[in-house]
Amino acid sequence: MCVQCIQEVTSQGLWQVLYKQQGSDDLHIVTAPIVILAAGTLGSNEILLRSKEKGLLVSERLGEGYSSNGDQLGKPPS
Repeated sequence: MCVQCIQEVTSQGLWQVLYKQQGSDDLHIVTAPIVILAAGTLGSNEILLRSKEKGLLVSERLGEGYSSNGDQLGKPPS
């Protein structure tokens, strides 16, 4: 499953998660009163940035100050 974005349904106090199944272009929607985003360091930022493009209100600092564990990126295997 690949989450495309998260949208708030303000009139109902609900959230929608729009996603596609792997290998398909069909868009599916799940609606819930609470959504917990735990897609990992890169995945969470990506989902939230796509959601921001669709109108989700997020901090302007989203995606800033990100750091991968840089000292481990160039370390040769032991």
